[in-house]
Amino acid sequence: MPFVLVRLLCLIVPLACLGFGSCAITPPSTLAERIGSQPAVLVKSLRIPDTEVWYSRFAQHSWLDVRMQPDGVWIRLEIETPRSGVTLFRIPDEEAYADRRWGRAIHVRKAVIGEPAAEIAKQAIRLTRNRKWPHYQAYPGPNSNTYVAELLEALPEIGTTLDANAVGKDFQLRVGKSETGSGVEADAYILGLQLGLQEGIELHLLGFTLGLGLQPLTLKLPFVPELRWMWGNRGIEQL
Repeated sequence: MPFVLVRLLCLIVPLACLGFGSCAITPPSTLAERIGSQPAVLVKSLRIPDTEVWYSRFAQHSWLDVRMQPDGVWIRLEIETPRSGVTLFRIPDEEAYADRRWGRAIHVRKAVIGEPAAEIAKQAIRLTRNRKWPHYQAYPGPNSNTYVAELLEALPEIGTTLDANAVGKDFQLRVGKSETGSGVEADAYILGLQLGLQEGIELHLLGFTLGLGLQPLTLKLPFVPELRWMWGNRGIEQL
């Protein structure tokens, strides 16, 4: 039955995108000229590759690529595998601006560019170095998305949310401000609620998200890509 449901949703989504708005993806390569030699923080995600078990392929994997100094090196912050723990490693410019990874398209969810990015990158690296990751559990968490969600909450200056299908992002026991700092959130691992000026309203149930975002207007459903209606510039959010 779940298999049939996923297949039906895969057929419905393209039609919904045409009627509702846009399933916008901002490739990293489109930012290369805009960033130039400046410091930058890029919040990225991609869909789980086909090498993973079929029922997990709707989910998103999230990470950050940051550069602290003008003409400095790029550093990737992520939990890459279940056994890797939280990692920091240098990547070349070509990889920072690559549009694909693991055979999937990369989506830049937020770009912070220039002077504000330098301090955010510094704090993100400090928080990552001080974070010990005791264990990893793909579902319902804690996993790679739990780690990135924690960073976004600790650094509200970034001001973005993770993809609705970033399973594990809400696997926390907390009551407080939302990731963007524009709302409130209450989560008890597999059950939660979020209200915010940017996030809109979200119900978190068993690791899945159901809701309606406001900035931009976004329909959030389990198993299918976010459906966005964009006015003006389509795609990326940028400071």
